[in-house]
Amino acid sequence: MLADLRIEVAAMRAMTAMSISRGLRETVPGPEGNLVALLFGEFVRRAHEAALHLMGPLGIERETPYGEWPIEYLECFKWAIGGGATEIRRNAIGERLLGLPRSKS
Repeated sequence: MLADLRIEVAAMRAMTAMSISRGLRETVPGPEGNLVALLFGEFVRRAHEAALHLMGPLGIERETPYGEWPIEYLECFKWAIGGGATEIRRNAIGERLLGLPRSKS
């Protein structure tokens, strides 16, 4: 579980560096930004789930010596669903990165 999270952090770091590098060379941003943002939103949720799991019964208490993890876990969903962000990013990735046709919805 923790190793998987560590791997995801390394992957997002590499993609962020690639995006910054492209930004320094080109005037138009690449599609990597949407991919990193989408992955980050999902990563935050999984990281909070792992923390709650590792804390055991203490993880369901509102205030713990480690912070307000249950509240932060619930708040992390706003990064994925706020304003349809996940679906908008998935559409942009499909169109710009994968070359799929524009969705009609």
